[in-house]
Amino acid sequence: MGRIRLAAAWPLVMRFVVMGLVVVGPGSGARADTTAPAAPTTAAPVTAVLPPVPGAVPGSAPGTVFRDCPDCPELVMVPAGQFPMGSLYTDNEADPDEQPPHLVRILAPLAFGRTPVTLAQWDVCVGEGWCQPVADQGWGRGNRPAINVNWDDVHQFLGWLRFRTGHVYRLPSEAEFEYAARGGTTTRYWWGNTAGINNANCQDCGSEWDNRTTAPVASFPPNPFGLYDMLGNVWQWVADCWQDGYRGAPDDGRVRGDDKCDNRVVRGGAWDRKPRSLRAGNRGHLAPAGRTADVGFRVIRDFEP
Repeated sequence: MGRIRLAAAWPLVMRFVVMGLVVVGPGSGARADTTAPAAPTTAAPVTAVLPPVPGAVPGSAPGTVFRDCPDCPELVMVPAGQFPMGSLYTDNEADPDEQPPHLVRILAPLAFGRTPVTLAQWDVCVGEGWCQPVADQGWGRGNRPAINVNWDDVHQFLGWLRFRTGHVYRLPSEAEFEYAARGGTTTRYWWGNTAGINNANCQDCGSEWDNRTTAPVASFPPNPFGLYDMLGNVWQWVADCWQDGYRGAPDDGRVRGDDKCDNRVVRGGAWDRKPRSLRAGNRGHLAPAGRTADVGFRVIRDFEP
């Protein structure tokens, strides 16, 4: 099993500018294989966690909530924009993994998972023959985030979503994740510069689940983009290969790396980590084969041209 490596620095506040909504083609990031998968068996649908709004298409207003099937993850339309990714420091707490800072432009709106994928959604995928069962640590299933899932497990789930919906689903890039996690803010956390009380699930976040278990998704307020659990509860796989810093990183939110990585990036911090791990700019990594009780994932759905 891989081990998550955490960044330890606190970022300076940097200027953030949210761009206007851009109606263009597919969002940035990796594309899935276009080969159509074989049909699996069917299973009974699972009730959605939160009430969706149907009919989202490219150009839907930011904040629009929708889903592509009764068992699919809910998605929120996140606007195009730009943000300063990375950190600057003036003391010896500087972390090279978050440097150099660079302006990243998210060129098109994103249909972003409203919450991490839940065990209820995962279990439908299992029932239809696409995914393998995963442990819940005895904490319960339902609306708890799917955990103990490795890189290959996640991509089985993405393949199931494509079969179910006919749309391309993928993991967010590291840049897309940080942009969405910040929600237009420039503070350490989207809610401010201190962890506060009951804003998230971590070791010392003041919640009933702190350092004990995952929390049911959407147990805390959403960020300004309408996304839940972007910081805390579970680390989340993103599409990038781990690299020690941002030198040579793309400025348009694309994925860095390929299919052959020793480690993949995880973002967002978790129920068993200190508050500083939940900073929007913090980074971690895990071996692709790693399955742990504090790592899950969420999805992006691309809009095909």
